[in-house]
Amino acid sequence: LLVATAAASLAMIAAATAISAALRSFASVSAASEDGTRRVLMLAALEEDLACAAPLAAIPFAGENDAMAFARLISPSRSDGDAAVAIVRWSRDAAGVMVRTLTHPGADAPPAIERFVPAPVFRLAYAGARVPPSETLEWTDAWTGETPPGLVRATVGDLVVEAAVMPANFALPRKERP
Repeated sequence: LLVATAAASLAMIAAATAISAALRSFASVSAASEDGTRRVLMLAALEEDLACAAPLAAIPFAGENDAMAFARLISPSRSDGDAAVAIVRWSRDAAGVMVRTLTHPGADAPPAIERFVPAPVFRLAYAGARVPPSETLEWTDAWTGETPPGLVRATVGDLVVEAAVMPANFALPRKERP
């Protein structure tokens, strides 16, 4: 009887260990999937920002291999039809978390800060028109100037996206002012 009880106890411990390992494995796969989804959402936000870039002399495009800042237009509100200019900055904080900061110049409102997942790899590269013109597309780690690059390549972990910089890709409504 004692041997049977010991054997049953060992079998229960083995079963509990197997269940625990399976739950840890499931949690790990689930977390990896969630991080992947968050990275895709981050890249979608980055693409949207680049699609609404606004080349303004007062706010030049500044890009490095790990951060960038530029002016963008925020689509017109339904109430007044006016578009707003904002400065968007993409960077990493000290913990490696991707941070998107949206500031409205001249507004009293604090900047809107959006945090994404820590990225094991985050790298930006830029390509666009150069003087003198080149026949091939050349990628560089930095871009500065009033004219934004034509393309930005963002690498986040194992995801790579090449996004076109489309200065103000939405039409502004014409509205008569009194």
